[in-house]
Amino acid sequence: MKNAPRLSKCIMASAAALLTTGLLSGCGYIGSSAAAATQPARSTHVRSGRLVTAFRKISPVHVLPRSLVSAYQNSPIPITQSAYAHWKAEKGPYVVGFANSNMGNTWRAQSLADLKREFNLLKRKGIVSKLIVANANNDVTTQISQIQDMIAEHVNLILINAASETALNPVIEKAYKAGIVVVAFNNIVSSPYAENRDINQARFGASLAQGLVNILHGKGNIVMVEGIPGAAGSTIRENAALAVFRKYPNIHIIANVSGDWTETGAKTAMLQVLATHPEPINGVWGQGGMTIGIAQALQQAGRPLVPITVTGMNNGIDFWHSHIKDGYKTVGTMDPPVGSAVALRVGVRILEGQHPKLNAIFNNPPVYTNSTLNRYYNPKANPDGWVDPPVYQYVPSKVLNEYFVNGKPIL
Repeated sequence: MKNAPRLSKCIMASAAALLTTGLLSGCGYIGSSAAAATQPARSTHVRSGRLVTAFRKISPVHVLPRSLVSAYQNSPIPITQSAYAHWKAEKGPYVVGFANSNMGNTWRAQSLADLKREFNLLKRKGIVSKLIVANANNDVTTQISQIQDMIAEHVNLILINAASETALNPVIEKAYKAGIVVVAFNNIVSSPYAENRDINQARFGASLAQGLVNILHGKGNIVMVEGIPGAAGSTIRENAALAVFRKYPNIHIIANVSGDWTETGAKTAMLQVLATHPEPINGVWGQGGMTIGIAQALQQAGRPLVPITVTGMNNGIDFWHSHIKDGYKTVGTMDPPVGSAVALRVGVRILEGQHPKLNAIFNNPPVYTNSTLNRYYNPKANPDGWVDPPVYQYVPSKVLNEYFVNGKPIL
């Protein structure tokens, strides 16, 4: 059994003071108010007699190569020193827990498959030994309970795709104080005791919005179809898109609905919009594998096809490619499911004694248009699958090294 670490006195900054200092020096990165309210200015954590300090604010400009800095623009959380900046190496093989908020769409299924593939590779090398997977079905209370069970199991690493950006914070802190590494991905958390690994979700949402505005020449009626309400990734993308649309007085958001990141949910929501909005619709901003459901709704309602943003699902890319000959234009970006495997690599690096430079490891999502679509189009791909590069091509080891003070490949 692990020795319970001892926590020394923590000096906690007030929420008001943190909100005042939410702007990071030299970068213009502003964290969300929810994140700032829970962010300690500095604490001291004693783990098995070894001192670990956190969470001094750090500008990515000062610690990362210039090529990686833009991924932190408009970060949804304050960027600080990592809670694992001085984490001591542990002997493997490691037991890994994965607390998944839901398995309700094909992206989540592919993400889990990618995670298992990388886990099995590491297991063959003797680095990990056991993977525990839990599905909370979008229930925050259930996910908290499942994480508590993993703490009781004395796992070495907990990976989280979070049902809430803030509600898991107390149990994450509990895991950290129990000597467990916590890495959140895809839907990140505001807890300073987690290492976050994700794409720049704000850029994801903003790039789709800006691309749609460009196609529409700055004017038109737009419907927004968000993912799962309350999920951090969905909220961040939506807010970033709204910030772009507000810059254009002739862009009108006539409806904003939830499609739950599923084709059937998007189709149902879009049909309801079409039934109550007889005015012309010029474009649809959607996120997360909902393109076909939105297109089917337009067709069923007898409405003309309009630009619908695409987010990496193969059937959406196929649909786009098949309509280019008719003059169809849209814009796409993606959050590859293989990010789960990247998160596992991050967690294992920390367990091996590698120290993250920051509390978040972000990269920019690719953006593609009609002229670059063929890079991602594969006529033989599973229509229900996602564009998903191999993990060591998506984030090469030499790139991942740059996010750590003492980075080196784990294989």
